[in-house]
Amino acid sequence: MSKTRERKILWKLLFAWVLWSETASSDPLGAGWRVIDASETEAGCRIALQDNISRARDVFSAGLSDFRLSDRGYSVTVFDEAWKVVHFSMVTLYCLPDSVDPRKK
Repeated sequence: MSKTRERKILWKLLFAWVLWSETASSDPLGAGWRVIDASETEAGCRIALQDNISRARDVFSAGLSDFRLSDRGYSVTVFDEAWKVVHFSMVTLYCLPDSVDPRKK
């Protein structure tokens, strides 16, 4: 993540709603919780959630990958030229008040 993006997210964390992602991945380094964005309002967080899904769809809908929406996010399967699975990720997105840290389950 770029320093500029980090600063924007840290500044936004002063607001009330945070967009979190929880990723299950075939690559252990890609798994876990991440802050994606933050907003003053729940509606703003929901817009950021939809934008995140749209960007992922744009990236993974072409070529040797399968992009699928789920109830709370999306999954991506990436294939090699022989259609063998080389990567799988399931991303679940949450808009939560800034007082809630989902990592503390």
